[in-house]
Amino acid sequence: MKKQLITIVGVATAAALVIGPLALARKDDATVVGPTPRVFDAKEQDSKDRDIRPVGSASLGDEFFLSQSLSEGGALVGSADTTCTFVRVVREAGAATPLAVSVQCGGVAKIGPDVLTFQGLNSFMPNSPTQSRFAVTGGTGAFADAKGEVRVTETGQGTSAIAVELLDA
Repeated sequence: MKKQLITIVGVATAAALVIGPLALARKDDATVVGPTPRVFDAKEQDSKDRDIRPVGSASLGDEFFLSQSLSEGGALVGSADTTCTFVRVVREAGAATPLAVSVQCGGVAKIGPDVLTFQGLNSFMPNSPTQSRFAVTGGTGAFADAKGEVRVTETGQGTSAIAVELLDA
């Protein structure tokens, strides 16, 4: 369960990095009618769990950390780092596998000298299709005024597709 969440968070981070350049392009191009999602491929590079009691089972306060590489069109464009904390775990009495979990995540994506930040609360149910949504909270450089949404869809073990839509400022 934690491994799936780590993948989702990584994908979301990658998507966030795409949003900044889109916002800048739309500010200078009056022909663009609406937000155009930009999609990144995210690949897990490193992950770590911090499992508090009860150990071995998803529980409140557990955390995971994820680092991913971000690619676009097959070319490496940056990296993303995300931290998530379990804030809700629903399970039947005595059951090992939760019925549902909610995690609060925050992260940063770095593309060149610029950084994009994002955060969000996402809920999951085991064995369900996984898609996460995060709010773009800003950044530095080209991403200083970024606003929008990052949608992360798990595409495989340790990989995700991240669609980023920026809103005009």
